[in-house]
Amino acid sequence: MDISKLMLSAITGGDYKSLGKFHRKSLFLGAMWFQDAWNLDINRLKKCVIHYSTPEGIVPFCSYNGINTGQEIRKKHSMSVEEWEEKTGKGLKDDLWDGGAIT
Repeated sequence: MDISKLMLSAITGGDYKSLGKFHRKSLFLGAMWFQDAWNLDINRLKKCVIHYSTPEGIVPFCSYNGINTGQEIRKKHSMSVEEWEEKTGKGLKDDLWDGGAIT
């Protein structure tokens, strides 16, 4: 495997097919320090570079799940399948994308 050719194709290809080849041949590894109520570090949160955009505002990814912020936001804005079907007038199975896998 020639990683430089894969990267060059993904960057210059200009389409999802080129990008897909790169993703099928590579593996992304990421690591973050997840914070919870016992190890919350405000200075580190200020430096967090990945965020969730929510109706309540921007939430640092480093704290989203650890201190229940994400759980509370999901609870506030979620609804059951039955509620969604009643609200939209669609069956969930009828509204799923049936185009197959993205390649």
